[in-house]
Amino acid sequence: MKRNFVLIIWSLFLLNLLFLQTDYSKYVDPFIGAKLIPITPVENLSRLQIDSHNPRHFADTLGNPVLLIGDSPQNLPQKLTIARMRTYFADCQSKGINLCWVCIDGQPTDKAVDMAPIDKKGNPEFIAGGIPGNWDVSRVNPVYFSQTIDSILILAENYGIYINLMPMSQCYWSSANISANNPQKCFNYGVWLGNRYKKQRNILWIFGNDNLDSSRQCPIARGILSTGDNHLMSIHVYNPKIWGPDPNDDARGESGNFFKHLPNSTMGWVTYNNLYSDMQVFNQTHFIYHEYMKTDIMPILMTEGPYQKLSDYNWQVATNQVERGLNYRVALGGGFGGAYTYGCDWLQKATTPWDKYLNRGARPHIKFFSDLFKKRPWWDLKPDWTRTFLTATTLSGGSEIENDNYTMAAYDTVNGKFGIVYCTAIQTVTIDLSKMSEPVNVHWYDPTTGNYINISGSPFTNIGSHQFTTPAISHTEINTDDSVETSNDWVLVVEVSKVAYLK
Repeated sequence: MKRNFVLIIWSLFLLNLLFLQTDYSKYVDPFIGAKLIPITPVENLSRLQIDSHNPRHFADTLGNPVLLIGDSPQNLPQKLTIARMRTYFADCQSKGINLCWVCIDGQPTDKAVDMAPIDKKGNPEFIAGGIPGNWDVSRVNPVYFSQTIDSILILAENYGIYINLMPMSQCYWSSANISANNPQKCFNYGVWLGNRYKKQRNILWIFGNDNLDSSRQCPIARGILSTGDNHLMSIHVYNPKIWGPDPNDDARGESGNFFKHLPNSTMGWVTYNNLYSDMQVFNQTHFIYHEYMKTDIMPILMTEGPYQKLSDYNWQVATNQVERGLNYRVALGGGFGGAYTYGCDWLQKATTPWDKYLNRGARPHIKFFSDLFKKRPWWDLKPDWTRTFLTATTLSGGSEIENDNYTMAAYDTVNGKFGIVYCTAIQTVTIDLSKMSEPVNVHWYDPTTGNYINISGSPFTNIGSHQFTTPAISHTEINTDDSVETSNDWVLVVEVSKVAYLK
């Protein structure tokens, strides 16, 4: 009797474990995907569009998917001379950065101020004498645009860089100055911008910045569109839930998709899903996951994430690992890069040298992220939300999407040629190598140096599961606030042995 009782208890325990297992069926991608056409080389920077073969991708005019890797020099028009802009864009190019977020009016402060936009040559954006004062969008100063904004766009294009261009930064404008420009003025301003830039190839439009007065920003967007401008557009706002309930209750941060589908939305012109996770260090993965799973499928771009540590700003707390990890989380989660937010100090303090942070913190690591992905057919990667490639990890919370320790993975579901796993901490991961089409080489990739470590036993047959443990080597780093950081993130690269990707 006692034996039978023990067996019953043990059976109930096993059944309980079974029902506690994660139900991955709910993580099924709403877009099945399709094999992409062969890549056609493009000599010059091409206007971005939505990939007709996979709407999760940005693409050039020939249909080639484009991976965007960003930086966020919002205050470029007010901060740098043209000569220094050239140096800055050259540095971006050397690190694999091909997208820069720029506010037309600049962003010299994180608070609304009365100091109207003025470039390094002393040209105001708006001619004085309007209502309100120097903030009247009906009094555009063509010299400000011809000498500064045009120069930014042309220089960036020469260096292979797209500009995420913001016409009216509400993080800078006061609500009074915005309201004083009526909707018709804003529409006309949009018409002026559209006529000027509709033929410029390297633009995406983005509206808002922390806040969004839709009665003024939407007319600007409609004015641009009325000219035949067909550049992609999105929204950039903090705390979207103040606008109303998300129909799916899955807004974990700001997204263009959220605003496009609000009840009675006037933002149907949103064509890419801009994400804004604000300064929060955590909650990145499940934000990306919920956006990826929305049924209105469009490219995902994380324009603003957590800011790197700076002693003068208590809300800037991201370490090097958190900052570089955001790019891996976005890319492996089905997005295509992010805008690296390494600190407003570079943007807002007149006394801060403009180049102080170019090679500090995690910014140099962008090159290693770029090298890893751009040398491989990243467009064939699909997020492994269902844990069919990365089947297990020893990291606590590593398989729970709602957990900040979630281990990101993606693999080539088209040809079975490669897979990538981003490990945020010391752990052992189990990989189902049968998802690969041939025997594979497996390496650990150091995201802080770009160096590879060969794994003993490689190449492995593409049969069954294998376990791989992160190297027992820590990264000792210096953060942007000069504090010392020890990190243990590594990238597992699995690729068929016959493929000669550059390393």
